[in-house]
Amino acid sequence: MGLNDLGEGDLRVVRAVLDLPLASAGDIAALQRRSASGVHARLRALGDGGLGDDRLVESVSLGCSRRRVDRYFLTGHGEEELGLSGVTWHQRGTLARLLERLTSVEWLYPAAAAIRNLGEFRSFQWVDGVSFDAAVRYERGWAVLFWAGLLRSERVFGERLEKLGDDLLTLAVGAGLPRPGLVCVAAADRWQVELVLRVAIRYGMEDWLRVWCVADDTWHGAGSALTSRGWVRQTPYLRAMTRGAWNRRVRTSPWSHDGGQDADRVLRAAAEWSGMPIALARHVLREKPSGTRAKNCCKRLTDLGLLARWQDRGGYRYRPSPSAMKLLAGLDRASEADARRRIQLDRWEKRDGFQVHEYGLLEVVQQFAAAGLEVAAGWRDWENLGEGGGIAPDALVFLEVSPFGPTWAYIEYERSATAPSAVARKLRGFDSPLRSNEWPVLVVCRTDQAERNFQKAGRERGISMLTTTIPRFRRCGAVRNLECWSRYGEPAAIG
Repeated sequence: MGLNDLGEGDLRVVRAVLDLPLASAGDIAALQRRSASGVHARLRALGDGGLGDDRLVESVSLGCSRRRVDRYFLTGHGEEELGLSGVTWHQRGTLARLLERLTSVEWLYPAAAAIRNLGEFRSFQWVDGVSFDAAVRYERGWAVLFWAGLLRSERVFGERLEKLGDDLLTLAVGAGLPRPGLVCVAAADRWQVELVLRVAIRYGMEDWLRVWCVADDTWHGAGSALTSRGWVRQTPYLRAMTRGAWNRRVRTSPWSHDGGQDADRVLRAAAEWSGMPIALARHVLREKPSGTRAKNCCKRLTDLGLLARWQDRGGYRYRPSPSAMKLLAGLDRASEADARRRIQLDRWEKRDGFQVHEYGLLEVVQQFAAAGLEVAAGWRDWENLGEGGGIAPDALVFLEVSPFGPTWAYIEYERSATAPSAVARKLRGFDSPLRSNEWPVLVVCRTDQAERNFQKAGRERGISMLTTTIPRFRRCGAVRNLECWSRYGEPAAIG
């Protein structure tokens, strides 16, 4: 099959595949504002319209953070028909790089399609080894795209924005500094949205940066685009790979089998909440307590060497294996070593005694997750307060209902700080005038006396705070009641 055999509709689809390696029919349809079923039919015909090397496109079935679908790329014959030479994103070595970054592929094509104020889609370009992930051009300007996954820290995202100008200049087409009309970030969850917006405010980019929370399909930040200038181009790096090696890479990927979406969610939950019990995995998958999906998924991931497990009180707990950390770091274009350090994975691998605190914290987090509230591990946040230290919470939760209105709240699960001096040290930073927010603190104390000491110290320091004790929390539950939490002696409900 050659280009001369195609009608205009098929040619348009082939050219879209050229720009969008590993795109699905739905991705192409959204960018071209066409019917997904029509695009899918044309792609199937193009893939089936020849034998072996005569086909113009072929596909692999993949699904990580989204459901599994056929994702298309040009064959060698297709590249020849389009007059391509040199390295492209359609060759097996570069496709393997996109497979490593599959979450970016799954979300940045839809993000590009959602940008409507720059006119019709014109072209898309993946980049590598620079601060951003891709660039997309429209009839009235262009945008750079970032994926902000679980392992992308606020510090690293800030560093990437700092490098953006230099990277754009390095990749410039023509003279002058290219400037996109929009910086668009696809964020994995509401907490990543918070971190990205913090950085945007710090760098004065509020009118330039827009964030899409893929977890709840909400948009935040800039509502319009600035004036674009120039364009960028990067020749892909040469990554030699045989057809057999590519086929093995796809075949052994957890994203090429049924259950890939469950696997991604469970792996990320285990990375965020090392020591995860099956019950928390069920909440992540929105499964009933009697279901078996979470149990089966954890067993499969353990058999694949992606989860490590151990017995605790009659059930298993899970953490990510080194192989899982490599896989997740690749998906988020994050440093594996930095991710291990932030998660304290070395301590989990040794299980040196600190897990008693972590197991108790997971009890609290699990109740918030079961109530449908957004939670985030404390290692994902750090606020530097200079000589005053910093705020490094145990966890965070977004409260839709609280005495303080809808707000993020810090969670402190405190077993050791009971005496007044220890309590004062624990609250250091929460009373700092350098804090960037006024979020309340939820303190789960060990005893009634410890709670009284926290309330006394918090009141003296003017900290917005709710307290409970471990026994009261276990007896009453964390949400939707007036028996668990106390606001300096007054009953308070959250949820």
